[in-house]
Amino acid sequence: MASLPISLTNASLSSVAAGGGSSAPGQPAPVAPVPGFIGAASPTLRGATKQALLKMLSLDAAVSGDADPRAGPAPVAVPTQWKVLVLDAVGRDVISPVLSVADLRDAGVTVHMSLHAPRQAIPDVPAVYFVDPTPAAIVRIAEDMAAALYDAFYLNFTSPLPRALLEDLAQRLVASQSAPLVARVCDAYLPFRVLEDHLFSLASPNALVTLASPRSAEHEITQLVDHLAAGLLGVCITLGVVPYVRFPKGNAAEMLARRVEAKLRDAIHHNAQSALFDPDAPRPTLLVLDRAADFATPLAHSWLYAPLVHDALDFKLNRITCPVDGAKRVFDIDASADFFWRACAGTPFPDATDRVNAELAAYKRDAAELLSATGATSIEEMDSSAAAAGALNAKQLKSAITQVPALTARKRTLDAHMHVATALMAAIQARKLDVLYETEQKPARGPVLDLLRDKSLAADDAARLALVYLVSVVSAAAAGSGGAEANAAALAECDEVARIVAAVHPDAKDALNALAYFRAQTALHATTTSAGANPSAAANASAATPGSRAAGDLLNRFGRLTESLAQAGTLGGAVETLVGGVKSLVLGRAPYAVRRVEAVLDGTSGDDLVTLDPRVSRANRAGAGSGAATQTPRGAGTAGCIVFVVGGASYLEFHQLMDVARSRKRPVMYGGSDVLSPAAVLAQLAELGSLAAASS
Repeated sequence: MASLPISLTNASLSSVAAGGGSSAPGQPAPVAPVPGFIGAASPTLRGATKQALLKMLSLDAAVSGDADPRAGPAPVAVPTQWKVLVLDAVGRDVISPVLSVADLRDAGVTVHMSLHAPRQAIPDVPAVYFVDPTPAAIVRIAEDMAAALYDAFYLNFTSPLPRALLEDLAQRLVASQSAPLVARVCDAYLPFRVLEDHLFSLASPNALVTLASPRSAEHEITQLVDHLAAGLLGVCITLGVVPYVRFPKGNAAEMLARRVEAKLRDAIHHNAQSALFDPDAPRPTLLVLDRAADFATPLAHSWLYAPLVHDALDFKLNRITCPVDGAKRVFDIDASADFFWRACAGTPFPDATDRVNAELAAYKRDAAELLSATGATSIEEMDSSAAAAGALNAKQLKSAITQVPALTARKRTLDAHMHVATALMAAIQARKLDVLYETEQKPARGPVLDLLRDKSLAADDAARLALVYLVSVVSAAAAGSGGAEANAAALAECDEVARIVAAVHPDAKDALNALAYFRAQTALHATTTSAGANPSAAANASAATPGSRAAGDLLNRFGRLTESLAQAGTLGGAVETLVGGVKSLVLGRAPYAVRRVEAVLDGTSGDDLVTLDPRVSRANRAGAGSGAATQTPRGAGTAGCIVFVVGGASYLEFHQLMDVARSRKRPVMYGGSDVLSPAAVLAQLAELGSLAAASS
């Protein structure tokens, strides 16, 4: 096979340092910014990603000698020239939350088009491709080059291009004699979606089901873990840092963490000349956690602005869809430029509404001052009317040119958040979100069960309230010393709550399946924890898989116990005893992820977390095994923490961890297999419950 006249550059596109954004003149500065990563390619992941994308679009990586000299010189584009951007769905989702249309225009992009859409030839113009490395993408790229749609082709892949696909591309280009059109092929290492400065997603929304389902094939789990590991590798390469990898034992987090550590080690030792990482950068901790360790946080009803938007409205990839005057409107949130979002995303909703009213009043004052100075009748008139601009004197015109665009953008932002706040208010009233939030803050048995009996409560909201309450019950049982009796009372309460929800919402299969799944997991955990006192139970527990055949047997077994407790009249008293101290045992202490991150940053995490160092080669581990753990160096937490949740992240948890970062004055970055809404988490629990029932 003839060689392809390109060089595959395994280099990060984010080696240029970037600073954080700032507010526009006249706009309030963001409150309490989260500390950035010192020594990384950029203090924030969003900044590093933006620099990587802009460098890709600048075409400055094309250098002489990249092409095979036997095929002639490769087309080299001037960085400032106009170009075409071709994207697939993955490339679009990576770029859209980070670069605006104005950013693309400033980078010289005249038009951006879909890879698989019909496109006409545009001669004498280079094209930048940013696509996921799939067989379909390779076929379409080869077809475009055979048709010579563009003058030069800069091929950038979101993830490393597999050797098999590279060879397939080479064969197709040689066959069509279009190989000289290739200017560059690059692994961008950008398979993640950056939603905010310190928030990212790997766009795997069904990871929780795939990892926990009894029907998932081994190759499906392996493929998912490899995908997540590749995404985390991309995050580290984009930042230019090599973290210590830490994780709790015995769950999906361990499986992923070991795979990430292997990928990092291979990238370090097999690409020593590529400068993927900064050898002098401080080394943060990559903390991998399992969603199954805390279902309450992503299901809880929050009162913070951003989590409330994610719960009550359609919010995906920084795009909010909400009802406005009987129609659907879409508002794009620019996490770097939207001053209101940066100031209020993590504040309580009432504070956000007060802020938007104050900002509107300030805008009206500023607009009135400008109109008074210029003699115009409205900002819109000054912004759009050339005749009005012509009537102004030189001083007035200068004032209008500098102030009107900023005021117009400010008004547009405030209008968007006014519409969003109005839609949230309607959702709060319709779904009783304020009552749910208040009840979940102190989930006492009486108020919770009374609210669950309210027929006006939506089935999904009832299930979420029930699960948050049951998590507190089970946590209290585990924290106490009641042993088997406490576990039995907790299981009995699970059945009582499920009966109430079923009576009020008999057709809500998803809600009931989610409750059944949680109950099965609780029963399985109770059996496992009692293994020391019951060897036969230990054998059964070790053979059982969560959500598998054992679930049905456990449900039947503990169902009989529930009936006997109810008949004896001891159910209510036992549960009240369990949850009497719930405020201090559960809600009085920080949520699971917060406790883990605080311990890592403070250096007090103890021995319950395994630590792996990717800089240690396999040869140096020969005596202890390739997966052997290492000791975490003293002070490792001072460099910050990258938190990743297998099974799904949530906006509520994100803002909890940003509060930790501010209080500790340490950088914290947060991501997950996807950023899931509470409804999406509930739907996956329901699917697991349905699969468990079908497998029993």
